[in-house]
Order: sequence, then structure tokens, then C-alpha cells
Amino acid sequence: MSWIKTLFIQVSVVVTLFFGSDFIYTNYLSMPTNQEKVYRIKHDVFHHSLSPSFDGIGEWGGEAYRVCTDPNGFKSDCENIFTSNTNFDIAFIGDSFTEAIGVTYEDSFVGLFANTYTDLDVANLGVSSYAPTVYRAKIEDFINRGYTFNHVIVFVDISDVQDEATYFRDTRGNVLQSADGAIRQQAIFSRVKSYVADNFALFAYGYRLVKQILIDHEDNESVPDVFTLERSEWTYNASSNAYGSIGVNGSIEKAVSEMSILHDLLESKGVKLSVGVYPWPAQIREMMLNDSDTNLQVDVWRDFCVNRCFHFINMFPRYFDLVKNSSIDDVYRDFFIHGDVHYNREGNRLIYKALLGLNLVE
Repeated sequence: MSWIKTLFIQVSVVVTLFFGSDFIYTNYLSMPTNQEKVYRIKHDVFHHSLSPSFDGIGEWGGEAYRVCTDPNGFKSDCENIFTSNTNFDIAFIGDSFTEAIGVTYEDSFVGLFANTYTDLDVANLGVSSYAPTVYRAKIEDFINRGYTFNHVIVFVDISDVQDEATYFRDTRGNVLQSADGAIRQQAIFSRVKSYVADNFALFAYGYRLVKQILIDHEDNESVPDVFTLERSEWTYNASSNAYGSIGVNGSIEKAVSEMSILHDLLESKGVKLSVGVYPWPAQIREMMLNDSDTNLQVDVWRDFCVNRCFHFINMFPRYFDLVKNSSIDDVYRDFFIHGDVHYNREGNRLIYKALLGLNLVE
């Protein structure tokens, strides 16, 4: 037996033993901390939601944080997980940015707003990977079940355009999801990453540690990936092939159509609608390259809001001014979760401050 074959067998045995032990430790011996699988649930009508009356631990970017929901499955403070309410003055809805993954409810812009206006009943309907098709279906479902909202504020995310390429409603109006082309490949990659993180805790921890060390010692560009994601490139690359068979323009049209139907529903019930937009790191860089505080995301939803919206909440000029007074790297470090596109506590606080300047309860 050659030494190469012997080395290969030894390495294979070590790797097998390591991952086998890691799997057993993660699933059977370690104390459960990350409960993402517990509180993220499927929903028959609007595809997915958060488990009602949950109090446990979520995880994002390798960091654990406390997550609580009310009986409706809305992210909330942990003092009211059994306090039921069906009538709300203001309801926020959006995707992971509105849910505020990676931060507690108290540090999210919705939580900060609710804790300031304690005389208002405020709901956070936002959940990761939502998009206009889901916004419409979820609001419609709760209204049909007798819930009331005086004002619905939709924060439309950059990723919503790609997600719209995958969502559709069946003949009963229930939201389903499909994927094609590059979107399917990204979805498979994401599922593999999630499976590894959920079942091989030691490997995942080691990977994050090594990645952190390498990032900390990078001299030039500390976090290049967040500025070049296909998921956020549609605002400056209309020919991107990462938006399914309907493409970027088709996805935009579908998103606007779903939001138009949502507006008509709310208007028929006497409910005000506001829409908010905010940049990902890629859009901050795009603004600086173009020396402009606007882009396609702003243009699409500003146009949509004409004669429809009570407020158009535009965070792009605020970030443009911040970068003008410092740098892209400084703004990213101060307002985003490290190595990620989502906002940290300060990023959430920036949106909260913008909300304070508006009359949302008139």
C-alpha cells in the first residue's frame, strides 16, 4: 500500500469520525440554543410565518439573540407573548429587515417605535423572505379573519424583486413558491448551508472563526461579498439572469401589481398605506458611483406611491449624506451587521428616527 493511499484512508477516517461526532453532538448531546426551526413555521395561506406565543433563541450570523412573538405570530416584546389583540393602529410589514433578524425586538425599528408610542397598538407582521405577493396575502388573510388596521406601513426590500419571481398564488389564493434557473441554484446552496449549520455545530463554529480571522486580517476590502450579491444587483443590472424566467422587469411589474392590489384592498377598508425603502450595501455603493441619492428602487416605489401612499419613507438620502460625510466602509461598519446586508441596532435606529419625523397616526 503506497503512502498516498495510506494517507488518504487516514484522512478519510478522521474526517468521517469528526463529522459523525459533530452530528451526534449537535443533535443529541448539546443543549439546544438556536431554535430557528422551532419558531419559523409553514403557513397554508401566506406560505410561512412565525410561531405564536414563542419565547426562545434565534441565531443570525453566528450570534444568538432572544426572539418573542405574540399569539398572532407577530414579533413582539417578551412581556406580551400571551396578550392577544386583533385591532391595531399601525401594522408594519416587510421581510427580514422589518422582522429585524439579528437584533431583539427592543432594538428593532418597530420595537423602538412601539416603545415610544405606548398609547398605540403596533404590530410587526414582517418575516424573513416575504415579498409583495406575501404582504398582500397576509394582510388580506388577517382582514378576512376580522382583524383591523388603521395604517399599514410596507417596507419593500431590495430582495423583494427577486423573491417575486418565485411566489405565486393558487386557485384558492394561497401562496406557493417555485424557483427556476439561477434562483433554484441559490436556493439549493442556501438549504445546504442551513443544513450544515443546523446539524454540524462544531464545524460551523470553526468555519465562522476562521472566516472571522481572515476577514479581520484583510488589508484592502474587509467585506467584498455584500456589495456584489446577485440578489441586490437588479437596480443597476437589468439584464441579470438571477431573476427567473420573467427577468428583472417582469419581477418589478409583478411586485408593483401585487402592491396595487394590496392598496385597493386597504383603500376599500379605509386603511391608510405607506411605503418605505432603504438601501443594501450594493445600493450605497451605487449611489456614490452615480453621485445621486436615488436609484431604480426609489423610482419604482416613489412612482407607485403617487395618489396611493400616506407617506413615502425614503432612507436613501440619509445614507447618501452619511457616506458623503465619511466613507462607504465607515457607514457599513456603523449601520450593518458585520459580513451581512442587514442592519444592526444603529441601522434600525436610523429608520426609527425617520419614523419619528412623520405623522403616522393622523
